[in-house]
Amino acid sequence: MKILWCVSGAGHYLEEIVKEFEIISREHEVSAVTSLAGEEVLKAYGLFERVLGFCCEVFFEKNLGYSTPLSGSGKFKVAVVAPATANTCAKAALGISDSALTNIIAQFTKRRINVIILPSDQGKEVETKIPSGRKIKVYCRKIDLKNVEKLRKSDYITVISNPRQIRKSL
Repeated sequence: MKILWCVSGAGHYLEEIVKEFEIISREHEVSAVTSLAGEEVLKAYGLFERVLGFCCEVFFEKNLGYSTPLSGSGKFKVAVVAPATANTCAKAALGISDSALTNIIAQFTKRRINVIILPSDQGKEVETKIPSGRKIKVYCRKIDLKNVEKLRKSDYITVISNPRQIRKSL
């Protein structure tokens, strides 16, 4: 199966997500697309080269532009947005498609192709690891939690709560 993995600018669960996609890439063809912030975050966490090593292709928003042809190519059977920032979730929940990732979400769902989303902001309180390795607490805003709930009710979108669910959702 051809999978399009979309990386936004969130660091929450990023190391675990990369591990999951390494495993997935042994059985499926994984291509990645990163937002500008997604590329920055992969580099900040020291994961950029690792992703380049196991993905068939890696596309960068800075090279693709915002209305990427990947979204309507018909090449991929599923898109996985993991991690998804609160910004990406808000735009997707409102139907805004003004970036590579939100355009992919919009076009895939319009074509009735499933999009799996792992929001970084779920639950009132989240413990996450910053690039230095230190853990911090993040308190999710009510508006971000409402947007995730709206996504849960959307057609052709599956919201998951942790990286282990990625393989189960494919």
